[in-house]
Amino acid sequence: MHILDSISQNQIVPFIRWAMYGKRKHPIQPKERRLLDYQLIYLQEGRGALHIEEEVYEVHEGQFVLIQPGQLHNLFASEDLVFPLIHFDIFYNPLREQGFWVPHGIVDLSPYLDLLQPRLNDYEGIHVPVIVQPQQPSLTKETMLKAVGLWQHRDPFSQLEASHLVTELVIGLLKQYSTVQNLTRDSTTSLQWITPYLLLHLSEPIQVMDMAKQASLSVSRFSALFTEQFHIGPHQYLLHLRIQQAQQLLKNDALTLSDIAEMCGFSDMHHLSKTFKRVTGLTPRDFRKSLYS
Repeated sequence: MHILDSISQNQIVPFIRWAMYGKRKHPIQPKERRLLDYQLIYLQEGRGALHIEEEVYEVHEGQFVLIQPGQLHNLFASEDLVFPLIHFDIFYNPLREQGFWVPHGIVDLSPYLDLLQPRLNDYEGIHVPVIVQPQQPSLTKETMLKAVGLWQHRDPFSQLEASHLVTELVIGLLKQYSTVQNLTRDSTTSLQWITPYLLLHLSEPIQVMDMAKQASLSVSRFSALFTEQFHIGPHQYLLHLRIQQAQQLLKNDALTLSDIAEMCGFSDMHHLSKTFKRVTGLTPRDFRKSLYS
């Protein structure tokens, strides 16, 4: 099975679960563990040894490390370490809010298999090494550090921007570590990139012609191909993404309807309210009340 066919079974919608600056004092050594999600680490200071499955990797300042879901691992500090890190999902899971940062010492993930992310390396045509060597390391470092900083603000705008930056990192990994054959495939045969693209630009007035332009297709050809692959028209698909995002943001009482309308690409709060009720049967205010009833 071709990688772009196989990977399309799971929508790529990166989601940051946790981002921070990790520190590890030598000679403290934590217990090994397995993760439900991905962990990207940038070794900012120090050096150590990463034990992952049955391999040992010497790691040092300036390197990027990607630990994939389910891999048994531990990072031993040869000297004091400082390492910005991001825990994140790559593939969409409707249960992602139930996912958690797995503590050290937990190696049995069998009770949580419904939360376990697929591994990139389990897809044909992709092999991302443990020690990632980006083609533009300075840009990758800048993007990652900015994402960590934004996520720590915890406000919806910053977290949305942080997720966009992680999407850029994931795209970079897929481009770099897919086979040449996969990269040269006719991109018009798959539109699975469209969901992260739309989520990245959700606050903007996106038109079907904008989507078609990104796909290098005519509007009619794009619309037909989109409906064939997603079983819904592009305009309706975008509308449902906007409503889903609005439902998530309504959980935050600090956001006004005007704020949410702007973040989700509606012209104003009245446009949001009218569309929201048509799709869900509830007004945004009634939906917000139902969350606490």
